Amino acid sequence: MFIVKISNKELLEQLQTRLTLRTGRRLTQQEILDVCIRMGAEDIDTLIRFTSEAPTIDREKIARILKQRELLADVPYDSGSDSLGPDDQVVYR
Repeated sequence: MFIVKISNKELLEQLQTRLTLRTGRRLTQQEILDVCIRMGAEDIDTLIRFTSEAPTIDREKIARILKQRELLADVPYDSGSDSLGPDDQVVYR
């Protein structure tokens, strides 16, 4: 068994209360999280929309990054630079 820290415990408790009122039985927080995980696995696109911090990388963006990499293949890498371009930010952050 693992311990998971939840940053918005209050929202989970509100959801638990609403589910109890609608279903007539008290679901445990573990049951609610299990259902949410199954829902996310079944509808990954909706889950991604709710994870606003996670960058989305589609095939076009991947192709553009790979093409840029090929164009810069002969340019020496500057390990002292810490400025990331927009594609670097998607990949590394």
